[in-house]
Amino acid sequence: MAREVLLQLKGVWKTYRMGEVEVPALKPTDLNVFRGEILVILGPSGSGKSTLLNIVGGIDQPSGGQLLYEGKNLTGVSDNALTAYRRHHVGFIFQFFDLISNLTVSENVALGAEIAGRRSAFDPILEGLGLDGKQNSFPAQLSGGEQQRVAIARALAKEPDLLLCDEPTGSLDFRTGIRVLRLLHMVSREMGKTVVIITHNVPIGAMADRVITMRDGLIDRIVVNEKTVDPSVISW
Repeated sequence: MAREVLLQLKGVWKTYRMGEVEVPALKPTDLNVFRGEILVILGPSGSGKSTLLNIVGGIDQPSGGQLLYEGKNLTGVSDNALTAYRRHHVGFIFQFFDLISNLTVSENVALGAEIAGRRSAFDPILEGLGLDGKQNSFPAQLSGGEQQRVAIARALAKEPDLLLCDEPTGSLDFRTGIRVLRLLHMVSREMGKTVVIITHNVPIGAMADRVITMRDGLIDRIVVNEKTVDPSVISW
């Protein structure tokens, strides 16, 4: 059975201007992202993976080509249209959690829901992420792993179809990192979300349905995993 395409890149490229010099960050790229898959993007710094993620997330516009979400072309649309796309369809999880320090766990998560105009209860999300009883805690009272789980809860409270993760384990110890990866695995397998992870950690690719390797602004290789592994057996 054919997989449903959630998002498409057609000849997408990006060049940044630094003074009189143009720097190609992403060369013409074609890519389909499927609904419900886990996609891991690997590559060294400067390979183009962050640029690709920013374009997919509507943070940055490509210099050329087309970005289509559910068949709708997002290239060249207004800032308001891109904001609506980010608000209603995309959740972001970054290496640094960006929680608001003077808001409690519940308030940080509620903010994510309110931005997207959602009114659904998010206590089940906190419970599912092992944060039950932490609702009234402030970020400074939490461990790094707990803060990352709050960031995941905040992203999920938006009820996005697409979850974009930029080095989500980069600032975590090994044990906590594995727990976060298992949560992302659950988000895809049990909640049907599309999860895209960019990382330097090659072994994380073992949990993905597909692994993309980038080099010099291009997709160098795409590997389909016939059998993915549970994140708990990953080591790096």
